[in-house]
Amino acid sequence: LYKLWDRKTAGRVERFLANSTHTQTQIRRSYKHPSDVCFPPVRTGFFTPNEKSIRRDHWLAVGALVPYKRFDLAIEAANKRKHPLVIIGSGPEEQKLRALAGPTVSFESAKTDAKLREAYRTARLLIFPQLEDFGIVAVEAQACGTPVVALAKGGTLDTVIDNKTGTHFQHQTTDALLEAIDRCPKHNALACREHAERFSETVFRDQIASVIREFIRRG
Repeated sequence: LYKLWDRKTAGRVERFLANSTHTQTQIRRSYKHPSDVCFPPVRTGFFTPNEKSIRRDHWLAVGALVPYKRFDLAIEAANKRKHPLVIIGSGPEEQKLRALAGPTVSFESAKTDAKLREAYRTARLLIFPQLEDFGIVAVEAQACGTPVVALAKGGTLDTVIDNKTGTHFQHQTTDALLEAIDRCPKHNALACREHAERFSETVFRDQIASVIREFIRRG
């Protein structure tokens, strides 16, 4: 019943906006309609690099501790390599993930945005093992100069440039993740930052304004 209602109301839509090329594909597949991509705004003016922050070698994962985020993959990778991993977040999977975690894995809570920003600034890389329509966390990390190791599906096909601002892995397996971690570029903070600026609040405002002007022009 919901699907019928959804398709019926979608037919009344004059213009679709998608938050990524992944979502654009989903709209075309589900509703047989074209759409324009308008990336969500990321606070690149707040999430910035800092020369005073000391870059360390640990991996980082950030987000709600829920099943689809697949933080279990990050933990299994850290366990296998005996490599430091910091997980920032909370949620219903926390106890299960803590039980899976080895001695090199730690759990923290970023109680302020400033602490989260510093976590991005000091990590070797961010692990992003889940499918998201966009995935703001991946852009926040790059805005701070930190590369991202991401699943090659969903929004990260737009937000992470393979072998430049991070690396992609094709399958949600520990071995695939570790291979991508090994390939992840170093000393690429400038490239990460420049790419993240594509998703700034200023760019978003300009895109939305352009869409509105075009919509009005068409009447």
